[in-house]
Amino acid sequence: MDADSYGYDPLTRYATETANHRIDAMWWLKWMRNLKENDQAIGALPPLSLHFGEWSGSPCLVAGAGPSLERNISQVREAARRGWRIAAVDRAFNTLKSNGIHPDITVTSDAGPGVADFFDKEFLREPDTFALCVITHPCVYEKLSGCRRRVFACINPFSAFWKYVQNNYPQGLLCLRPGYVVTFSAVDLAQWMGSRLVVTVGNDLCWPSYADVDTRYKQARLMHLPDGRVTIPAFHKAARAFRFFPDHHTNVRFADASGGLVRGWERVKLEQIVSGSDAA
Repeated sequence: MDADSYGYDPLTRYATETANHRIDAMWWLKWMRNLKENDQAIGALPPLSLHFGEWSGSPCLVAGAGPSLERNISQVREAARRGWRIAAVDRAFNTLKSNGIHPDITVTSDAGPGVADFFDKEFLREPDTFALCVITHPCVYEKLSGCRRRVFACINPFSAFWKYVQNNYPQGLLCLRPGYVVTFSAVDLAQWMGSRLVVTVGNDLCWPSYADVDTRYKQARLMHLPDGRVTIPAFHKAARAFRFFPDHHTNVRFADASGGLVRGWERVKLEQIVSGSDAA
């Protein structure tokens, strides 16, 4: 997609371009360092785009790492048993594997080395498939070397960095759109893979109260919502951004079973939609 195809009004387009300029300035050096260190792997690994369309006819459950994932873990297991495709974000991998659930693919796109800690060695097996962004830290590529790795770059016509990748790397790499959270790219993967029912769980983007806030976020700038829930600015922005999918992909049913902040998505109970009692 080019910038014009997003159909943004002038104000929204200006805000999007401004935000991307700021993000590019903040992350350019780290992203470029990772990109160049990953050059050999990028050239050797198959691109994720080779697999697009393979989930046609199958519903997909996108598993984020929010509190609702563990609350619904038995239903996630039932979805997998019934043949649903499971697309996981990196932080959800250990939770799924420790509960006997094998995601069809796990997406990771953050540039920091700490992402490697999201994958316990005891759970890593050769059949595990990972979608690795070209800017993912090289240590993550190394840790997952015994698994099936697929590589991708982000489609973002508003970013100078991703335009650089587009102009200097094979076109087949560009296939997923980035967002404020990895779950955004995982949803994009699900619909490009051909699923016409995409349901998210673990995409809460908030906590029920301050006491529930994950330790790693306790020192972040927190937003206290009127209903008592707590979030961070990036999650709050991400919740609004998810509206992009039902607005632009009207042939796909997007539903959320997290009970969180996501805007513009149908709200469902995971048990009902997995069992088929949720008629649509």
